[in-house]
Amino acid sequence: MSHIKRISVLFTILLAALFLISGQAAAKTLTAGAASGAIDAEVSIPITIDNPTGVGGVAFTLAYPSTIFEFVRLEQVGKVITDGSNASYTTDEIKADLFFQVNDEKIGTPAAATGRVMVAAATAQALTGTNLVLFNARFKIKGGDGTYPINVLDTIVQNASAGYTAPAHLPVLVGTTDPDNTGKYTSTDFPVYAATLVPGGITVNAA
Repeated sequence: MSHIKRISVLFTILLAALFLISGQAAAKTLTAGAASGAIDAEVSIPITIDNPTGVGGVAFTLAYPSTIFEFVRLEQVGKVITDGSNASYTTDEIKADLFFQVNDEKIGTPAAATGRVMVAAATAQALTGTNLVLFNARFKIKGGDGTYPINVLDTIVQNASAGYTAPAHLPVLVGTTDPDNTGKYTSTDFPVYAATLVPGGITVNAA
């Protein structure tokens, strides 16, 4: 099976508006942090944007050694995050929350993780602040000894039912326009930000 990601229709609907992009904007940096722990422990890797001002959509892939780590979940840190695969949301949630969906890719029978986690998130209200931690990526340490990379990559998608009939690279960071009083966009003239992707790592203390 191809390792190219195939995203769900709900996932695509959640992010579709933000990826109708119109032009290039100033560069920003998306960084995976570092953590350490013993075998069988769970550790959290912060995912940070250095200058989040104006950002409304984020899409990236975390690559990790699946023989060493197991992806557990995304964790809320400061910004309220909401699972984007839910069926319905309140107006207040739509206006304020960062909606996310995550896919820890698995193949085979029985299913085995490939070591690629596709993450996407969108918010109606543009992000603000400096060095904003969007959320943590939590991993369980299964083995190993030493430091292993957690790479941040751009995401490739292919899903014909969602309009991606050929492999397509999603922009990592997309801006917003002004939402109305229900949290919906009045324009889809969204900018895309050039993104520098900085990897992180997890140190396993086997002793």
